[in-house]
Amino acid sequence: MAANILTGSALIEQIFSIPGIGQQFVTSIPTKDYPVIMGTTIVYAVMVAILLTDIITSFVDPRVRLK
Repeated sequence: MAANILTGSALIEQIFSIPGIGQQFVTSIPTKDYPVIMGTTIVYAVMVAILLTDIITSFVDPRVRLK
């Protein structure tokens, strides 16, 4: 699933000609640019953690809801 998200964002960036982190991640893999790979992996992990935290918070605390 994570690979689909990463390559999906790179595909959208390619279609709309938007420079972004997905394309940077995909191009750094064949060149073995390990600091970029590690950095983008950390950024994606933090984004997923924040998303999961928001979802769990909305289930646990009923006062936190989208209106």
